[in-house]
Amino acid sequence: MYNEVPEIIKIYNLNGALLYNFENNTNNRISLDKLRSGIYILHLEKDVIVNRKIYIN
Repeated sequence: MYNEVPEIIKIYNLNGALLYNFENNTNNRISLDKLRSGIYILHLEKDVIVNRKIYIN
């Protein structure tokens, strides 16, 4: 997938609503403490765009 940290990280719920938007995240960390268990869509951008469904327990 990536060898580097993506420039843009977005997390959507399954209805398409944007929950998190991290752009130019330089510290390589994101906090997902406010997300409940469930299935979300992870959107990553660098030189390509990758969308994946993820499960947070």
